[in-house]
Amino acid sequence: MSTSISHNANDPVIIRTVRLDIDNVRDIVLALGADSEHLLLCDWSYSRRHLQNLGRIARHKGCSVDKLVNVSVSDISDTSDTSNCPPSYIAYHRGENDILDRTVEQLGEYLRRQRRSFDLPVNAIGSDFQKRVWNLLVAIGYGEHTSYGQIAKELGLKGGYQAVGNAVGSNPISIIIPCHRVLDSTGGICGYAGGLDVKESLLALESSGSGIFSVQEDKEGI
Repeated sequence: MSTSISHNANDPVIIRTVRLDIDNVRDIVLALGADSEHLLLCDWSYSRRHLQNLGRIARHKGCSVDKLVNVSVSDISDTSDTSNCPPSYIAYHRGENDILDRTVEQLGEYLRRQRRSFDLPVNAIGSDFQKRVWNLLVAIGYGEHTSYGQIAKELGLKGGYQAVGNAVGSNPISIIIPCHRVLDSTGGICGYAGGLDVKESLLALESSGSGIFSVQEDKEGI
């Protein structure tokens, strides 16, 4: 997987959804976003940090989140609190964007146990510290694990596991930047934007080879 920074802020972003069946966790909506050069987003649309991830992309592109997703965030909720309300997306259809096509294809191969690493041009937009953490996540091999404390140690941060945890939780490109491979100090499963059940199932996919996993085009969008 290559990681690079895009310098074309005017290159429009296409955001589409696919639905995943992950073993015993069904019908999970994943939001994928890309411009013509990079994958910018592979995020759980229901995550409480999803709008924060969109906000970083919008700022990078010099626009509002409303313009980025082509919908008014204030119009997609029946309540006044829209801080955790996911935007309404259009379903993915093959042929709109080459990088999205490659991402969906490679995610499908991963879930079918035909792929252990990804070959995609990724631009994970975040702070310098977040990028340092995310680069270490990319180095965690398929079926391997690390801890928040170990990452902090590698960064030379004594007692910095909480800062590392926040950076891991802000990862905008889940699965491909494999934050699900980070466990707590006892080896327990904790903290995952997609949900602990999803994290547990992804770890099972990589370790035991059991279960049924698939990626589907989202027929209706969200």
